[in-house]
Amino acid sequence: MDTFLSTPTYYEKFGHLRQFAHYEVAWQIIKDYPIFGVGNLKFRYICHNKKYFNAKILYTHERCSTHPHQIHLEILSEQGIIGYLIIIFTVFSILFNSFKTYRKTGDLIHLSSILFVLTFFIPLLPSGSFFSTFNGTIFWINFSFVHAFLSKSKE
Repeated sequence: MDTFLSTPTYYEKFGHLRQFAHYEVAWQIIKDYPIFGVGNLKFRYICHNKKYFNAKILYTHERCSTHPHQIHLEILSEQGIIGYLIIIFTVFSILFNSFKTYRKTGDLIHLSSILFVLTFFIPLLPSGSFFSTFNGTIFWINFSFVHAFLSKSKE
């Protein structure tokens, strides 16, 4: 017997299948602009291009959004490999140094900020935009705490 959660209308209603269309168009953009991407916050404009319409993808007509709803796909499609490496290297080097500082101080607020920033980069989890949504704002606030604790330890 089918339950409410397993019926197709549940997925259609809440849009889980729609995100795959965002992911697919982001992947196509990454393949077209691999080095430098399309530019910050330009996914919303480029996704309307007819060449990204794929009739084999369910909800391809809803492929456009302000961002691809996955942080790695967003950074790669908008910033390219160069921007991705710069962002990832910067964030993780600050996290690494900050974790070393946490081990000396034992401050739980510092640890919670480190863990939040770290979990934001878990692959394949849907996310808000890295640069322009409420989730992005929460990320940058926690990242500023991580950096502030790192700077505080040097004093």
